[in-house]
Amino acid sequence: MKIFLTAIAFFSLTSFAADQAAKFGAELTLKDSVTVDTAMGQFKKDPKKTFLIEAQVDKVCQKSGCWMTLKSKTSDLRITFKDYSFFVPLTLAGKTVLVEGTLNAKKLTLAQTKHYVEDEGGDPSKVTEAKTDYQMIASGVVVKN
Repeated sequence: MKIFLTAIAFFSLTSFAADQAAKFGAELTLKDSVTVDTAMGQFKKDPKKTFLIEAQVDKVCQKSGCWMTLKSKTSDLRITFKDYSFFVPLTLAGKTVLVEGTLNAKKLTLAQTKHYVEDEGGDPSKVTEAKTDYQMIASGVVVKN
């Protein structure tokens, strides 16, 4: 009987979870989302603005899910999580997400650039120069699909 009740509880929770969007961090407060490219353009005009971006996840840190990048036609946007209070699943690449937060531009050192390449699963020995990284510090993430 205990096994039967445990199985019912498990399947009930599983079907409930399947109906809910996966959420990480704080609840989203903005309603209107923009693309990565639109946010990047508006960031240059108003660097203190908070954005809600809808985009497809390109890459996720394969060590701990402590960052992800979003696909864009013209720019790369790295997403980190406010105060490292939450991480995302390593399997999130290819999923469409809503991400809320603020943007910044950060000049990376060569060591930081190599570290990010290694976290992506790439070869850091092929990195020869530092880059400027456009980042969003996200307060919340919702996975749409």
